Amino acid sequence: MRILYLRSAAWTHDLRCALAYIQQVLPQGTRLYGLGFSLGASILLKYLGEERDRTPFTAATAVGPPYDLLVGNLMLQRTFWGRKIYSPALCANLQDHFQSHAQAFAGDERVDPAEIASGSTIYDFDKTCVIRLMGYPTVEAYYRDASSARLMPMIAIPTLCISAMDDPVVNTQEALPVEEALINPNIILATTAGGGHLGWFEGSWSPRRWVSNPICDWFNALAREAASLGVAQFDPFLLPVYSVPTYAGAGGASRFDSGTHGQQPGPWEPEVGGVSGREAGTEETGGTHEVVQNDATLQE
Repeated sequence: MRILYLRSAAWTHDLRCALAYIQQVLPQGTRLYGLGFSLGASILLKYLGEERDRTPFTAATAVGPPYDLLVGNLMLQRTFWGRKIYSPALCANLQDHFQSHAQAFAGDERVDPAEIASGSTIYDFDKTCVIRLMGYPTVEAYYRDASSARLMPMIAIPTLCISAMDDPVVNTQEALPVEEALINPNIILATTAGGGHLGWFEGSWSPRRWVSNPICDWFNALAREAASLGVAQFDPFLLPVYSVPTYAGAGGASRFDSGTHGQQPGPWEPEVGGVSGREAGTEETGGTHEVVQNDATLQE
């Protein structure tokens, strides 16, 4: 470990460091696409809202993100599967992760390894470990800060969000950021009636996840649009092509300005700044799935 931090849903600096390195090793002008799953999708959305038009990403897709961690945690606490299955299993993984780095925290008065090991839920781990290392006053403050929904109006690149309404982990029913998506033309918010948490299986004898199809279609359509506009060095490769929807976009309007640049972010306070938005264009649908802009539904 280089720094004394572990997993945090609010920490987006790792992504910035990775992007800085990627930009150094790839040819100048290479178009970058962001793709995140579950908590990684939420961190991606939070990062995009913080960076706004400063991100090197051209477009992004967030699959199964917990848009509101406070709402999601309440679901884990009140449902049988959440209390007895999901939260304990995730907590055990986090405890194992901490234990594998316990030597790095020897003598650190912020955390007590025995107290961390005694927990049985994600909330317990966040209370005894995460908020103490990251400087949050309460778990609730941490969850509110880490939630990506509050920053989605500031996202300035084309972003596809895919969620299942029956997701048993992130509580899509109560946390879906419909209004945030409706006021931001850069966002396509897509939902499915079923799919669970990162499921979306099809086929009885040899099931496979079909959600990769619209993800690839989305990125390929944007790459083809860039090619048609004559953008130089737009892509080192194209993803596999599926004949599902085709999307088109346009560029160029400033839609949001929610603050001023120059404020220094604290350990758990995101930087506030102006936003340069990009107008979304039109889309055509076809094939076996349907995607409608903003509040959308993917149909198998």
